[in-house]
Amino acid sequence: MRRPPRWAFTRTNSNLTNICRLAGGCFFYLGSSLAGTAGGYVWTHFHWSGVIAFVIALLALSGPLIFYAEKRRPSPLR
Repeated sequence: MRRPPRWAFTRTNSNLTNICRLAGGCFFYLGSSLAGTAGGYVWTHFHWSGVIAFVIALLALSGPLIFYAEKRRPSPLR
C-alpha cells in the first residue's frame, strides 16, 4: 500500500488546524486592506514623509506584538 504524500490531508490534521489556517488568511487580507487604506490616506495628506512615518509606526507596533506572540507559542512536541 502506497503512503500518501506529505502535503496530502491526513487524519493527523485536525479541523481546528484548518480553521486556524483559514482565520490566518482572513486576518492577512483584512490587515493588508486596512493598512493599504490608511497608507493611501497618509499619502494623500502627508506625502512621502507621512508614508515613512506610517511605516516606522507599523514596524514599531509589530515588534511588541511579535515578542508577545513568541512568548505565548507552545513548545514543539518531541
